[in-house]
Amino acid sequence: QAVEKGPSTERGFAAVALALAARGAKDAGTALPLQARVKAKLLAGLERGRGDDLLKASYAAALGVLDVPESIDLLLDVVGDRHANPVLRGHAAVALGQMGHRAKDVRPALLALLAEKRGVTLRVRAAMALALLGGRDVRDQLLGELNGASSEYHRAHVVIALGRLGDLGAVQPLLEYATNESYSELARALGVVALGLLTDPEVRPSILRLTQD
Repeated sequence: QAVEKGPSTERGFAAVALALAARGAKDAGTALPLQARVKAKLLAGLERGRGDDLLKASYAAALGVLDVPESIDLLLDVVGDRHANPVLRGHAAVALGQMGHRAKDVRPALLALLAEKRGVTLRVRAAMALALLGGRDVRDQLLGELNGASSEYHRAHVVIALGRLGDLGAVQPLLEYATNESYSELARALGVVALGLLTDPEVRPSILRLTQD
């Protein structure tokens, strides 16, 4: 009900919450009708939904969470539309990164989005989308983006994307980033976090054991 009748901000959160609930049911092998209803609602919300582009961005994010391959073509259209809201395009890109391994057109679209260099917000979303998608050429693309970053905010997001990528070839650049005293303590700390993401194979970080008796 909140997805259909609530204020715009509530509808966006409700869409993501529905996707999480449906994904839980999907993982458990239960409630197939729920999955079907949520999938249809999210697709309609992105394609024909009432409201602003930020609401549609929430629908795009929710489609990525639920892993709806039927949405890939629609998300590709959004990512490729240079006149669309950058936030909407960025969320669509990340959704494609989450499930785009199924479609050969996704990688070129995300690389083209990163190459546009049209605003930091869109660039960091494209970087994370590529990290989620993975692939042998992504590390070099992200390192190039890191070297060309124009602000600490920009660098921080690319560093986290490198950590999320899981390519051990990024260890040395991240070590250099984390020990570069020209960066702030927070920036260097994020470099350490990225190294943890990159080198720790466990979902629950191993370093947490140090906090336990």
